[in-house]
Amino acid sequence: MRSPGIQRWRKAAVAVQAALVVGLPFVRLGGESALRFDVPTFRLFFFGATLAAGEYFILLVGSLLFLLGVITVTLVFGRVWCGWLCPQTALMEIVDIVKGALSVGGKAPSASGYARRAVYHLFLAALALLVSVNLTWYFVSPYEMLPGLMRGEVGRLTVWCVGVFWAALMLQFELLGRRFCATICPYAKMQDVLMDSHSLTIGFDTSRRDDCMGCDLCVRACPTGIDIKAGPQVQCVGCARCIDACVKVKSRKGGTSLVGYMFGTPTGRFRDALTFKSIALTAVIAGVGVLTAAVYSGSPDVEVSAVRLSGAACRVAPDGGRVAPYRLELANRGGADVSLSLSVSGMDGAILAAPENPVTVAGNGRRTMAVFVKAPAGVTGKTPVRIVISATDPKSGAAAEARTSFFCP
Repeated sequence: MRSPGIQRWRKAAVAVQAALVVGLPFVRLGGESALRFDVPTFRLFFFGATLAAGEYFILLVGSLLFLLGVITVTLVFGRVWCGWLCPQTALMEIVDIVKGALSVGGKAPSASGYARRAVYHLFLAALALLVSVNLTWYFVSPYEMLPGLMRGEVGRLTVWCVGVFWAALMLQFELLGRRFCATICPYAKMQDVLMDSHSLTIGFDTSRRDDCMGCDLCVRACPTGIDIKAGPQVQCVGCARCIDACVKVKSRKGGTSLVGYMFGTPTGRFRDALTFKSIALTAVIAGVGVLTAAVYSGSPDVEVSAVRLSGAACRVAPDGGRVAPYRLELANRGGADVSLSLSVSGMDGAILAAPENPVTVAGNGRRTMAVFVKAPAGVTGKTPVRIVISATDPKSGAAAEARTSFFCP
């Protein structure tokens, strides 16, 4: 049984979450997806920023901050993730709404009951397909996938990913359901360790146990079938249906609910949950986050790396100068194309030769090419000479350099 109290807000939260998850792949910043991992190029597009494979340390730091954030939120707000923000919970809420509308379950079905069950299972298959396609959009842009689908030109890897996601979701919908939260979900198992006596929980006011009418509507309203009167349990998903059920019954008698959100005890307050642990973790997250943002924002839009091709021998030019080959990699983290002029310094008379100079690098793109550095006649020997290969865009002012050595025995 549900009342229009907390469940109304939870349904609104589910609707907002669904809109964000489905709509985010269609949002573009700087010509690219707001959030997408591009498998062919191993680049992560993250709200206007582009992370190449060599910059994944930022992703590692972000993952660490996210983990610390989860621990902090759990310390203070307990199961708020499970009840309000978890995608698994949101999907099961949608499934429960449709299941209730079709009156599926209960006694042995009639002929119409079998028809309703068939419609219900078809809905599960369609929902799983929609979610699977939506998950794939975080790897393949919908602006590429949807036109390709209309032309029948979807890649095998894309089809394989959708199929795997769909099979996993159907297994979840048909066999696990809410039991996933109680038996498989690792976060649910961790909460008993992360939470303390001041964390926000849904609990039963034991001081008013004599006011309980023994109707057990809180048990019947619980999707996992637990008895909240027995105390907090790992199977609880924080859906607050037990609160609404008790409110509905007690309000008829002019009383107040025996079940509700509480910070440890019915008289607990938010400030009680602000322990040294939660405050210290928040300070660490803020400090590391600000430091990481400062380091990343200070990185240049253009990056250059140069490596001497050790397997290739030097050549002697007609004027006696020596020519050494290098592998040059140019990266453009900006959204606009840049035209980079290449040059070499650090050795008087040195000349850099490239297949094209200036070279154009697309926005959020990379270019790899072979270049040659020619030293003037007389520069010989086995002692490396330090040189600098520079790339400059006169239009935007973007510039970068790579330090390497000229070694040509």
